[in-house]
Amino acid sequence: MTPALGILCYHRIVAGDDDTAWPYLERGTAVRTETFQAQLADLARFADIVGEDVALDVLGERHQLDRPAVWLTFDDGYRDVKEVLPQAEAGTVFVTTSGAERLLPADAWYALLLSAGRTRGVLDLGLGPFEFDLCDRAGRARLVDGPERRAYLRAPRATRDAVLRRLAPLLEAPLDASSPYLDASDLRAVLRAGWGVGSHGVTHTPFDALTADAVRSEAVASREALRALGASGRSIALPDGAQAHVDVLEQAGFECVLGLGDAPCALGVDVQPRFLVPDDPAWATRVLEPALVGGARG
Repeated sequence: MTPALGILCYHRIVAGDDDTAWPYLERGTAVRTETFQAQLADLARFADIVGEDVALDVLGERHQLDRPAVWLTFDDGYRDVKEVLPQAEAGTVFVTTSGAERLLPADAWYALLLSAGRTRGVLDLGLGPFEFDLCDRAGRARLVDGPERRAYLRAPRATRDAVLRRLAPLLEAPLDASSPYLDASDLRAVLRAGWGVGSHGVTHTPFDALTADAVRSEAVASREALRALGASGRSIALPDGAQAHVDVLEQAGFECVLGLGDAPCALGVDVQPRFLVPDDPAWATRVLEPALVGGARG
C-alpha cells in the first residue's frame, strides 16, 4: 500500500486579535496563527510536508512516498502568507491575476461589512427584506454567507459592481478599500523561498458560471501572468471549488486541477480534492490523521 497524499486548502492566516478578520473566520476562510502553528506541530507527527513538484510527481506516479504527506496550499494570495513562509518548508500560493487591479468579489463584499457606519437595520437586495445586526454573529450571518452574497459572487462583473454600489450607502460604507494581497514583488519572494505560485483564475468567478471560452481565456491569461513572474504554471485551483470545463484547463497546459472535498488524493481523477482547513487546533489529529493514515492508496 502506498502512503496517502492530502492537499490542505487555507486562505487567510490571521492574528487572534485581528478585528478585521471576523467575516473570514465566520465564513471558514481564515485560521488563527496559533491554530495554524498547532496544526503544523501535529502534522509533524504523522506526515511530511511536500511542495508542488513532489506532489505532482506523486500524482503522476513518478515518485512514491515513504509515509503520509501533505501539500499546503493557500488560495487568493493574501499578504498573511508572508508570516507563514518561515514556518513551513514548502507550499503553494494560488493567486487570481486581477488581484493587483481590484479586490476579489468576496473581499469587496467583506470590506463593506468591516467599514459599515450603519450596523443595524433592514436590507433588501432583491431576495426579500431581512434584519441585520453586524455587532452580533447571528445577526450578521446572512450578510457573511447568505443568498444575497452567493448570488453576487456568481454574477457578471457589471452586476456585482451595481450590487456593491447599492449596498454601500445602505450600510453607510465607503466603496474604496486597500488591497490585502501579495504584490508581484511579494510573489517573487515566495518563489525565491522555494514555494510555488499557481493559478486561481483571473477574476475568481466560479468556472461553472462562465462559458468554456471564458474559462479558456482566464486559464491562458493567468498562466502567462504566472510565467512572467517566474512561476511554473503547472497547477490551477478552481475558484470556490466549482468544477466545470476541466478539459479546457488541461488543454491550456495545467497538469493538476485542484478542487475541494475532504478526502486524500486519488490517482487518475480530473480534479484533486483538498481539505478545507477549519480554525480548529485539533483538526489535524481529529480529522486529517485518520484520513491519511487510514487512506493509503493501492
